Amino acid sequence: MSEYKILIALGKALELEDNKAILTPSSKATAYATGVIGDRGDLNQLIISGGKTLGLKYASEAELMRDFIYKNISRDVADFATLEDKSKTTLGNVKNIVEILEENINQDIGLLTVEYHLNRATRTFKRKGFSDLISLASEDFLGGDYKGRFLDYLNSPKGKGEEKKEKIISLVTFFPGGTELLEFIATNFTRGD
Repeated sequence: MSEYKILIALGKALELEDNKAILTPSSKATAYATGVIGDRGDLNQLIISGGKTLGLKYASEAELMRDFIYKNISRDVADFATLEDKSKTTLGNVKNIVEILEENINQDIGLLTVEYHLNRATRTFKRKGFSDLISLASEDFLGGDYKGRFLDYLNSPKGKGEEKKEKIISLVTFFPGGTELLEFIATNFTRGD
């Protein structure tokens, strides 16, 4: 049995392939980990969060993560999930998830995302009132060959670039108003809308 009964899974970007939105390896790792945790069967609620970060004409991170779980892990887990598919930033994730959970934000909640995103995500959620958050790194739930492929990706130039971008975002959001600034930029200057 887990310490948490509610799990929030945060996507970490999409990319385009043949003019179609696909999960980045980081979002795919979190989708995989979400399926593994959900398949244990001891959650009361599962929220998969991530919006249409490539623009309105493309699928959302939450939709693609649910579809990945459905095809690769468990149809039951995918069907059980609530999708938060409106956000474009971590602050947006928090605001929309507060509406989904209503008064339940002070329960023991698991927050799942890739390790390099976890500190900033946890900080953002706690600033918005999530006091009993249990931080979970997706990498800890990956098995065998899948974990090896993901770690290879993180060591590639593209993976290192993703981590560098996260460090910059984390630095900006550390300062008062930084999170809100990024939310404003993401909301008002998204490509493809």
